[in-house]
Amino acid sequence: MRKIGRGYGELFWLSTRPIFLLSDLIGVALLLVSHFATSALGGALAAVGSAFLAIGLSLPIALYYQLRENSASLKILDACSRSGIKAIYESRQEDSADLRSAIDDAVKVSADIRLLGVAFHSLFNPSAEYTSQVRGKISDPRIPMRVLLLNPDSLAAKLREEVEEGHKTIDNIRDTINNGIPATIQERLDAARLQDPMLNGRLEVALKDKTDDAVKIIAENTNFQVRIYDTDPMTFRKRPA
Repeated sequence: MRKIGRGYGELFWLSTRPIFLLSDLIGVALLLVSHFATSALGGALAAVGSAFLAIGLSLPIALYYQLRENSASLKILDACSRSGIKAIYESRQEDSADLRSAIDDAVKVSADIRLLGVAFHSLFNPSAEYTSQVRGKISDPRIPMRVLLLNPDSLAAKLREEVEEGHKTIDNIRDTINNGIPATIQERLDAARLQDPMLNGRLEVALKDKTDDAVKIIAENTNFQVRIYDTDPMTFRKRPA
């Protein structure tokens, strides 16, 4: 009830602004004068008076609802800003160029890459149009990289594929998991071997003994983690260092 009363109060405040009161006054005056004028002039005065009266009555109402929508939009934008969200994209397919550019700019200035998304099919595709600087950071084991992907077997992935008509969402996720990410891990491991000559020996021993140490060594030295989730992603967040 308090919100309703406040809403009516705002509407009353807008309706009583001098510009709208003046429009109402002119409209009423012209309508009154039209009754005493000749038929032709009276009709014209009545039409103009009705227009002024309509403006004075309807415009405050339209402005009231527009301000309410703007207020809600500003709250959303403020929440996005405080949460560190830089941009929101409606479709991976339609916004692919802008999305790729946003990832490109974020990765360039990041010392810690954290990605939450659907498939990142283009990011982990060596033939995609990313700069060499971005490719270098993605392949650099000194840069921590954490990736959250949508589970290709989840209901959310099926729903996402239905939304993205003509887009092979599930196939893209599987290709990222089965090909793109392993290729990136291999690139990071190759770079780590160059940075640490002793790594080859430790890795060979672990592989020879067939222990879990090999997996731990690869995970630690590639500095790369991947997780999957089952909930439809609502946001994509870039966190510069």
